[in-house]
Amino acid sequence: MQSVAVGRMYRIRRTTFPIGRAVEVPRYQIEAAPGNKLELIQEVRRLRVDFATFGARAVACATDIQPEGWEIRGLIAVDAVAFEHALQQAMINHTSRKFGAVIGNE
Repeated sequence: MQSVAVGRMYRIRRTTFPIGRAVEVPRYQIEAAPGNKLELIQEVRRLRVDFATFGARAVACATDIQPEGWEIRGLIAVDAVAFEHALQQAMINHTSRKFGAVIGNE
């Protein structure tokens, strides 16, 4: 299950992760789309996220290069309940390894 959206994200790299700061992150709605896909729809509003409240383990996980070689390159905000339902559906369909999003640039 993969989501595709054209929009913006708060771009970061491991070395520029906003540790100890608050930033405005683009918000997206999650909508079901045909073909076992999700659609991310960018909202006008942004969500203020205070990374000073994140623990050391959460920051370490966010800034590490994963064993598969990938790293976080951007942040978006989605509704946690809608995300949980989408992830559960992907796990039921045994597609959770493909669960992710591709955010394009306008």
